[in-house]
Amino acid sequence: MSKDNKRSAPVQFLMKQDYRFYSRLFAPMLAVFIGGYMANRSGSTLCGNNDDIYDDNKENKASFQPSDSVFTVAWIILTLHIGAAWVVASKKCKNDSDKLCCDVLISVIVILLAAWPSTYRDYKETWAVWLMYIILLLVCIFAIVAPQKSRVIISPLAIWLLFAISLLQTELSNTRAQEMHDHLSLEQDEGAVQTIYVNKPFHIR
Repeated sequence: MSKDNKRSAPVQFLMKQDYRFYSRLFAPMLAVFIGGYMANRSGSTLCGNNDDIYDDNKENKASFQPSDSVFTVAWIILTLHIGAAWVVASKKCKNDSDKLCCDVLISVIVILLAAWPSTYRDYKETWAVWLMYIILLLVCIFAIVAPQKSRVIISPLAIWLLFAISLLQTELSNTRAQEMHDHLSLEQDEGAVQTIYVNKPFHIR
């Protein structure tokens, strides 16, 4: 086989694919980034305010949290992995029931990932952590049902979800500790004010 044929093989492969191939490959990326955009968009019914959802608790973030640019690059790669795993599963599943199960699982995973930014903004860390656990569980179920190649392709998503859960758990712990500290400080301030008021001498003019 000539070098030109070898180079053109990937191009020929992509040209032979139908719309279902490309919809499965790129739909996860499109859905996840639309979900993130809508959660941050000014005036959106999904976000309700103009504040960036990730700026509210900056002081409580985990010390090992990557920068925003790392998250962007990571999710581009991860959503392509989801799409590739979906494409492979649609072609390699042994029967129609497994194929349908993979289609449903990936669709639900993508919908939940797209809904996660709004969940984080509206309900903060607690519900966001539970949603991550649900997504991780669905990824594990997909890995059981899907062909081996799809399991390998989607495995980075499972690893990233574990990392994301650790970030959220740390943020949740820091937030609760901060709330407890603020509550104790408020009680001490109120106690100091009451002490000053009680000990203040009363003068009759």
